[in-house]
Amino acid sequence: MRNKQIKILLLSSLFVIISLFFCSCTFNANLHIVDDNKNYRIIQNENGTYNILILNDDNDVVYKEKNIKQPVYISKNNSLVTISKDYGTGLQLVKYYDLTKEMISDEYQYVIANNDTYVAYIDGEDMSNRSVVVQNIFDKNILYYKVQLDFAKIDTPIENAEFIDNNNLKITYINSLDNSIETTVNYS
Repeated sequence: MRNKQIKILLLSSLFVIISLFFCSCTFNANLHIVDDNKNYRIIQNENGTYNILILNDDNDVVYKEKNIKQPVYISKNNSLVTISKDYGTGLQLVKYYDLTKEMISDEYQYVIANNDTYVAYIDGEDMSNRSVVVQNIFDKNILYYKVQLDFAKIDTPIENAEFIDNNNLKITYINSLDNSIETTVNYS
């Protein structure tokens, strides 16, 4: 009699485990993992929206966003995670998460360059009055530098931009005369 009870208990346990396995697979069948990395995950929902998870080194979720309508791209350099939302017109909204400091930045548009400390972007909606801003990614009170350049009146006048050190940003852009100009902006 005791052996029969043990067999029934084992079979019942096995049935519960198998049921849970199939339930969890069915639950996740509506999700598609787009990108899975040690420190981030992008998941596409059945309705086409995206969820993002930023994970620390202990695999704990430290930041998340749900139901993002635009395609999302994430990259990581050292402890800085870059989150880009692509609007399909050349416009991206970008924010940053620092895994070490556990900080999220404001959202930036028209980002032309970044490093672990600074972000450079085009500021101004009016094509005749745009500037380049260099600022500390997480706190513009630490650094906020704005310079007016003679941009061509086109959507994306920047051909290339890169931080060459912690004081200078090298920019190649198209000016109002349709010439390609290279300049270095010292923002220190």
